[in-house]
Amino acid sequence: MFRVVNSAGVKAAGAVQLKVLKDVASRQLHSSPPEWAQQWGDSQRDLLHSGLPEGPPVCARSHFSLRVLPEERTALQEMWKAHRGRGAGGDPPTEGSVRAWPEEQRAGPQHRGRQGHPGAGAVLSASRLQGIMALDSPYTGIVDWRMVALSYGTDFQDAGGTVVTEYEVNDISTVKESAAGSSDGMKYPIAIRDSKGNEVRCRYVLTCGGLYSDRLSQISGCSPEPRIVPFRGDYLVLKPEKNYLVKGNIYPVPDPRFPFLGVHFTPRMDGSIWLGPNAVLAFKREGYKVYDFNARDFADALSFRGLQRLVMRNITYGVGEMYRGVVIGAQVKLLQKYIPELSRSDVVRGPSGVRAQALDRDGNLVDDFVFDGGVGEVASRVLHVRNAPSPAATSSLAIGEMIADEVQSRFAL
Repeated sequence: MFRVVNSAGVKAAGAVQLKVLKDVASRQLHSSPPEWAQQWGDSQRDLLHSGLPEGPPVCARSHFSLRVLPEERTALQEMWKAHRGRGAGGDPPTEGSVRAWPEEQRAGPQHRGRQGHPGAGAVLSASRLQGIMALDSPYTGIVDWRMVALSYGTDFQDAGGTVVTEYEVNDISTVKESAAGSSDGMKYPIAIRDSKGNEVRCRYVLTCGGLYSDRLSQISGCSPEPRIVPFRGDYLVLKPEKNYLVKGNIYPVPDPRFPFLGVHFTPRMDGSIWLGPNAVLAFKREGYKVYDFNARDFADALSFRGLQRLVMRNITYGVGEMYRGVVIGAQVKLLQKYIPELSRSDVVRGPSGVRAQALDRDGNLVDDFVFDGGVGEVASRVLHVRNAPSPAATSSLAIGEMIADEVQSRFAL
């Protein structure tokens, strides 16, 4: 997928990327030449985060998303009102959730300063949740992220931009000579080519490539790291007659000993309730199904020292995740730590999502913003957004503005 903002080319995919398009266009970086928000439908949760941090701050910037979340929620609600005012469909964001400790996971030093809150009782009493403590999070909610992303894209088009789909970028290089019949000379010195031989020329390039951000960086002569390793998350879906068990978002306080966040109970805008996910290595960068396989993607992942080190540090946990992905009863057993009434017969297999996890060579999960450029004719005209920390979709309004600031500053626009 490829987006172009006249003098600045933007290669992107989802909510954050479409918001970047909107902000870049609104600052009049001009306009001209990508399917949109395809992943925000059958494979991603509708979760709207509240701002409760997952763990101790690593640095001030790494929790940028958390600092802006209260304002983001309000802005998203206002955007929904404006969207409805233009005659579009969709339901407003809804709110209410708790974050819980199961019986055997006692609150330790990593959770000091977090107190159980009586307000959590609203969700606790309505749901069949059990545990030793819960944090009230009344502003966590759900929202139709596909609608949000489409709205960003529509705003971009309204500003004069064009969205082009099915444009698989495989080359970013300098133009050796002016196009035949062109009066622009070398005004647009960068050519972005796809696998079908199509070409778009521009002055500068901004990429927000998600699962392909490292490869886009490499083909423009920038750093190959951090590397992207795809992790698939498989969900279960609660049968409709059992929806009374869950009356709000329920998700655990994560255990900082492990790299992933644990199972969630997530109501969706369509009324269904997703349970999970687990986290297992995907054998393909867009491997949303168990048997999806790509030899290059698989070899790239296994040969990367960072993944090898991550696996060795978490071998027992990883094997458990793979087992729960195959055996539904094992996943249900984990879910029963929060809702004991849940049984194997209450759930069916659901969709899967793929997380573009950025890893460094030491096997650490990258949880900060990573901007990448370089030197030389091409790399000096490219800005890669290599990583945006979770919860990026909830923070997309502010993240988009921050990236637009970076574009203006880096390219002196």
